[in-house]
Amino acid sequence: MPVGIPKVPHRRLIPEKKKEKDKEKDKEKDKEKDKEKDKEKDQDKDKDKDKDDHHDDDDDDDDDDDDDDDDDDDDKNKKKKKKKKKKKKFKIDWVELPERLARMRSLFLFDEITEDIANNIIGLMAFLNIEDNTKEQFLFINSTGGSMVHGLGIYDMSQSVLPDVHTLGMGDAISMAALILAGGADTKRTAFPHATIMIHQPFMSEAEGLGGDLFLDERDIGRVRENIEDLYVHRTGQPRDVIRYDMIRDHFMTAEKAKDYGIVDCVGDESNDYGLTNCLRKD
Repeated sequence: MPVGIPKVPHRRLIPEKKKEKDKEKDKEKDKEKDKEKDKEKDQDKDKDKDKDDHHDDDDDDDDDDDDDDDDDDDDKNKKKKKKKKKKKKFKIDWVELPERLARMRSLFLFDEITEDIANNIIGLMAFLNIEDNTKEQFLFINSTGGSMVHGLGIYDMSQSVLPDVHTLGMGDAISMAALILAGGADTKRTAFPHATIMIHQPFMSEAEGLGGDLFLDERDIGRVRENIEDLYVHRTGQPRDVIRYDMIRDHFMTAEKAKDYGIVDCVGDESNDYGLTNCLRKD
């Protein structure tokens, strides 16, 4: 090396180059970081877009679901209406047996003749006659009698309704019940084979009150007795003397004897000859 030229160390150059290189590296790193940030931003934006799209899709799906639910509700309502209509078609109305039988024009005197029983039968007869006076009525009798006055009310109504009243005696037809049995339409009075019929004179019921009431009751009993004798004479064809004699005491008859006496027209299955079974089947 020439004299007088100072020595320059090479180490000074190395740090500067390193710095430059480091700067370049830092810049590259910064660029990479910026790129990564940009990528992250882009990804976030894409995610937000996806979320928005998904939300919109959900809204659409909800709307579709709502529409589907509405359609399902409408279908269910329609099905319910159809079921209700079907149920109405096959609906069964439960009816009490006496009411059903009354609709079939079959009435029953199966108890002691009282005011309530008589009013019930008279009311049914009147109703059926107003409803349709072309169909016959059937009065089934199994009674031990009862009140004369109320029994005569049933008898009078059976003579008034149209076209005819069939009377059918079964079990017991005693006292006023025997008169009601005899009051059926001609050729339409039936006694079942083992029925028991009994006639007797009217007797005075227990009187209440003063002696004058008892006297009036006795006087009325005589009048009622004559009326009942007249009715038996008319319905049986027997002379009054025979009726009066037989009614002095309890006069029991079988179904056959009642037929011979004129209280009934037929016994048991003989009713077919008078068209009773056919009439029952028609109604």
